[in-house]
Amino acid sequence: SILFFGVFAKVSFDLVITLAVNTEGAEGSYEELGRVAFGTKGRYAVLISKFIYTFGCLVAYVKIVQDNFATAAHRLLYGCSDFPMENDNIASAGNVPWLSTFLHNDGIVTIIVGIIVMLPLCLLRDMTPLEKFSVIKISAVTAIALIVMFLFIVNPNNSIRLDGGSTYEKWFEIKPNIFQSLGTFVFTFVSQHTVHLTYESLRPNIRDLHHWKQVSTWTCTIATVLSMSIGLFVYISFWDEASSAIFELYPPLISIDVAKLLLSTMIMLTYPMAFFSCREMIIIALPVPIQSKPPSQGDTEQAPLHSSIGTQEKIRSFWMIPGEDKQLEGPYHIFLTVVLWGVTTLLAIVAPSLGDVLNLVGCATGTLIAFILPAMFSFQLEGYNHLAAIIFVIGGVIGCLGTVLSFNQLLADALTET
Repeated sequence: SILFFGVFAKVSFDLVITLAVNTEGAEGSYEELGRVAFGTKGRYAVLISKFIYTFGCLVAYVKIVQDNFATAAHRLLYGCSDFPMENDNIASAGNVPWLSTFLHNDGIVTIIVGIIVMLPLCLLRDMTPLEKFSVIKISAVTAIALIVMFLFIVNPNNSIRLDGGSTYEKWFEIKPNIFQSLGTFVFTFVSQHTVHLTYESLRPNIRDLHHWKQVSTWTCTIATVLSMSIGLFVYISFWDEASSAIFELYPPLISIDVAKLLLSTMIMLTYPMAFFSCREMIIIALPVPIQSKPPSQGDTEQAPLHSSIGTQEKIRSFWMIPGEDKQLEGPYHIFLTVVLWGVTTLLAIVAPSLGDVLNLVGCATGTLIAFILPAMFSFQLEGYNHLAAIIFVIGGVIGCLGTVLSFNQLLADALTET
């Protein structure tokens, strides 16, 4: 599944960028590509699906930080994850360190970490400064993959390498939750919501289709190899018990706590990329004042009797920077950024399950912007082709079945917790 989605993500990336660059009037934009293909309906289909997907990504990213950062930090500092009475050293001392109390409240920790790290990065206006974090993110994922491999080989206290049953059950049996779980794979590889921002962030001398395909090939290859390494070793360690919350499968180990902190760091540096796209969708959707421009005398004399004389022109909104169509003035930029960050953070804190969020977001909107819409735009602008048809059919099947099943699972888990 990981290899399959890695290959299809690469094909979809190149298809979207090629269409946007080669289509007159698309202006190198996914939204405008939709407008050229299907008019206003196509443009709003992209805007709505991108907004829902990026918003869901933001919630999922914060949820990952909440589930991993505080517990890992507490265990590394105090030697246990249980707070605080099961820690004999702390309890017998008669007082509880303030940091231990603080780390026990993962919701508050997530908010504080967001204010210190994620929010300042989100206040930036473009992705260019984030390029320097790419090495950190790749290094973090590589380290996580090595940790998972190491634990499988060492098998501490025989707590890993569970019995997965027969060869058929391990490798060939179709699992009952396969479709809703595919949303997690989609979520891992879908970046069409930021693909144009990434393309525009390339240096001008390499901002062309040839270099873009090289970038997308290397990016998807690295992501696929690392994801397969982690996914394979987690699966052969826990078999049917494996889930998207992989670190919860392991017993308390220092190496797993380190991996949790690495994952949290990577997510904190990835969050702003999706944030820029989500904020941009909101800005694009803002109403633009239009005023009627009175006709000149020459227009009046030349106009037919039944024509509508005069034109309409856009008025610069007071909240926009002069000469910019996607950048708000300072106070409005800060206000929108803080509100969007705050809403996604609060929703993540109250969300019942990370796996449910990943599966629903991936199946419902990830398949739409990654597979279905690019294929439809290709049909409309270039005519039928087999590659677009395959992308459309596979994306449609995964999207429809996965959305229904993952939504039902989310409701079931929410009702169970209440």
